[in-house]
Amino acid sequence: MVVDCVIDTRTWWCRPAYMDEYEKLEEELQQVYDDYMLKFRNQAYLENILDEQQRAQLDENEVSLFAVLTSVFLMLPVASSNLIIILKEL
Repeated sequence: MVVDCVIDTRTWWCRPAYMDEYEKLEEELQQVYDDYMLKFRNQAYLENILDEQQRAQLDENEVSLFAVLTSVFLMLPVASSNLIIILKEL
């Protein structure tokens, strides 16, 4: 194993031979992690948009269902006002 040693007036330290390869792999790992985080944030953002759209669609469906049920119950001759009040509470 080759070791680069540096002698300073205050300290003496050695750099292992594998340190260059380690630093290169560390940079590659940082790039892979950055790519992962970008994709993770994009996925979270897109899932949030999808949830909002699904919630809005559900709200629209509830409103249209209420309108249909209200019109059907208005056609009933008996106790239609009580049924509408019950539907509004839902």
